[in-house]
Amino acid sequence: TKAAEQGLPSAQKWLGLAYSVGTGVPRNYVESYKWLSLACAQTERGRQEDALDRERVAMSKSQVAEAQQLAREFKSRKASSDTEGSITSRAP
Repeated sequence: TKAAEQGLPSAQKWLGLAYSVGTGVPRNYVESYKWLSLACAQTERGRQEDALDRERVAMSKSQVAEAQQLAREFKSRKASSDTEGSITSRAP
């Protein structure tokens, strides 16, 4: 989970798949879609996109919208965190 939260695409993919089937975490299509979409945004689409399509079929439109919103919020927080970290690392 920590690697996924730090933005590692392979960790995001595996966390998304874990949420999809409920391996080690409660089954949650919204979380699955969020993590898989974050992984897709950083890598070649291929398998992650196939997994996203499978999740989308099992989800309502409102669940897809919620997952997309969570992914946007994550990206925003991650970008802010990365910016703050680079500013802090440059400080004397």
